[in-house]
Amino acid sequence: MRSRRDLPPCAHRKSYRLLAAESGDAAGLAMYLDFGLNPNARDGYGRTPLHLAAWLGHAAVVERLLAHPKCNVNALDEKRRTPLSLAMLEQRYSSQSIKDGKAEAAALLRKSGGRRVALYQKEYPSGPA
Repeated sequence: MRSRRDLPPCAHRKSYRLLAAESGDAAGLAMYLDFGLNPNARDGYGRTPLHLAAWLGHAAVVERLLAHPKCNVNALDEKRRTPLSLAMLEQRYSSQSIKDGKAEAAALLRKSGGRRVALYQKEYPSGPA
């Protein structure tokens, strides 16, 4: 494992990992993970790189993150959504390639033990009827 000194300036910040996941840069994200950075870093909304990649349909990034032994496949964001929940959300104006990527990401997450949380947990604290 290489040291953090070998990273580009400011690459030790969690925003770079999140940016790589959000932009679909699997190679860039792999570099950060190879340096030993935490794959479960969170943004201001409690989302991990896996949340962002699943939400935006970046299946290659999802696959790379799931290969990391410390990646939490069922992490909850501040709205209590898992990456699988975000991958399954319908986005009204998404292109077909994003929809296909989200379907592939959802399949990868299910295969790795990903679960959905009740979408209306606030309204129905005991779970769905």
